[in-house]
Amino acid sequence: KPMPVTTPLKRILIFAARLTESLHLTFLWFPLYALALFIIKRLLPEGPFLKVWPRNSYTSGALLPPLSDLDLTILYDADKIRQTHLKERIRKCQKLIPLFKEANVYPLHGIKTLCTHINPYELQRDQELLHYLRQNNLPFPSSGRGKALAFLFRALEADIEALSHYPDLRIKRWRNLASILGHPSSMNRPLEDIFDLAAKLSREEIDTALLREFIMGALSFEEKFEIFWPFFPVKYLLYSLDKKSAVVAPYTIRPPTPLEQEVLEAHLDWEIWGLFGQSVFASPQHYAAHLNNLKTIAFHYFDKARQKKFNEAFRIISCYNS
Repeated sequence: KPMPVTTPLKRILIFAARLTESLHLTFLWFPLYALALFIIKRLLPEGPFLKVWPRNSYTSGALLPPLSDLDLTILYDADKIRQTHLKERIRKCQKLIPLFKEANVYPLHGIKTLCTHINPYELQRDQELLHYLRQNNLPFPSSGRGKALAFLFRALEADIEALSHYPDLRIKRWRNLASILGHPSSMNRPLEDIFDLAAKLSREEIDTALLREFIMGALSFEEKFEIFWPFFPVKYLLYSLDKKSAVVAPYTIRPPTPLEQEVLEAHLDWEIWGLFGQSVFASPQHYAAHLNNLKTIAFHYFDKARQKKFNEAFRIISCYNS
C-alpha cells in the first residue's frame, strides 16, 4: 500500500524526487540502488538454484529516486530450496533494505506450464524474464486489446494516488507505459492522456467520461457496478469478501460484451500469474479464497475450452501454496 502523501517522510521524498528530476541527478542514485541489489543477491544468496534480477523502473529508465522502489524477480528451484526458508530470507532483506519492497517469486518448473498467462505488456517491464522465456524456447503470451486494457487499468489503479497528488512526477513512468502499449505519447497531462488512451485501445467502446468519474472517486463501485466490474474485477472480488459492502453476483445482471469478456479473461490470466508469483508469501486461507473466487468467475463467464485452460492453471498454482 502506498505511503499516504500527508506523512512528513512522504513529503520529504516527493521534494527530493522533484529536486532530482529538475536537476537531472537521477544518475547519482543508481549506485545506491545497485548496492542494494548487490547486498540482496549476497544475502539470499544467488546461486545455481536461485536467480535474482531487477525489473520495472530500475531497468526501464523510469526510475524516480528516492520514490521508486527496487522491484525484483526471483526464480528458484523448488526441489533444491525450501519455500519457507526462501520467504524468511526475503523478509529479512526487506527489513534491512527499505528500497526493496516487492518481489515476484517463481518456482522454476511452474514457469514452463504457466507462462502463457503472463500479460505480454507487463512482461515488457521484466526484460530478464522475457530473455529467459526466449532462451528456453517457452511459449509467448499472445497480445490483444483485452490484455492491453487490463494492463492499462492495472497500472492506473496502482498509480491513482500518485497521479492525483504529484502528476508531474509520473510523466516519465506513463510515457514508458504508453510506449509499451504501442501508443507513444507526450503524456504531459497523464490523467487526461490515460483516458484518451483507454478510448483508443477500446475503439471508443468504453465511456471514458464515466470511467474518469469512477477512477477519481466521484462514482462509487456500487453505483456503476454493472458497467465497470469486468474492467476492475479485483474490486468485485474484494467487495464480495466484505459482507458489509457485498454486491450482487455479476453473472446475475447481464452477459458481458465481447470487449468486456476479453478484458475479463486478461484479468483472470493476470491473477493466475500474480498468485503464482506471490505463492511464497500468501496465507493458505487467503490464497484458497481468492482462487475459489477466480474459479467462480471462470465457470460463469467462459466456455468449456477456456474453463479447461483456467482449471488446469488453478490446479497447478494451488500446489505452490500450502
